[in-house]
Amino acid sequence: ASSGVPVSLVQREKALSDVVQAFTTAGVQFVLIYGTALGIAREGRLLAEDDDVDILVTSDTFDRVGPALAKIHAHPTVLSVVDSYFFHSFRAPGWGPVDTYKVDEVAEAKVLCVTRERTAFHKSTFFPVRLVQYSPIPGLTVPLPNNVSEHLALEYGSDWHTPQKGIRSRHPASVRQQYCDLCVPPVMVTCRVQDVAKGDLPCLPRYAGSAILHPRFGSFALAITMVSCFAF
Repeated sequence: ASSGVPVSLVQREKALSDVVQAFTTAGVQFVLIYGTALGIAREGRLLAEDDDVDILVTSDTFDRVGPALAKIHAHPTVLSVVDSYFFHSFRAPGWGPVDTYKVDEVAEAKVLCVTRERTAFHKSTFFPVRLVQYSPIPGLTVPLPNNVSEHLALEYGSDWHTPQKGIRSRHPASVRQQYCDLCVPPVMVTCRVQDVAKGDLPCLPRYAGSAILHPRFGSFALAITMVSCFAF
């Protein structure tokens, strides 16, 4: 993941240009998010001070990310410094870093789940993407969220249009709660009555969906259905 230490605008713009071209050629479905989208939407280019390029990638094309970046001719030694099922971060000397987040869709709810961040958003906020010209680099077209204002208001507040020193994404409770409600399957947890009375539960009581007598233990235990997720 990125270090939080600002890197040069030139370094990030080079990475943005390379990645957009590589992903487009490879058929990766992606959209720019967080501070990357903030800078382009508000100032017409990447923020003067930032530490990475942030990109959301659909789950069905996420496996193409690594191979696509490996084919960047100007930087054949792009290194993946973080490589997981949900998230990749790439950087090379004088290039990047580029953070890519896998997003899974809950089709029936039309919601996108970002497991790395434990957040969930309405699909219509991001897709279909809105293509815009990145004027500092002639010929470069980049994908912004379909409703970029909604995305930025959620992450940075309704005053996102106004530059603020050290502004960072805040991931409000609403998108975390939506992740818990729609992206995480419920689990069955067995708790002893005395533990329930003490509030000593493996999950937060606020997420209890039902409480019933456990047939195996009779009146000595409860079977409580809870989601394995904390919205904080």
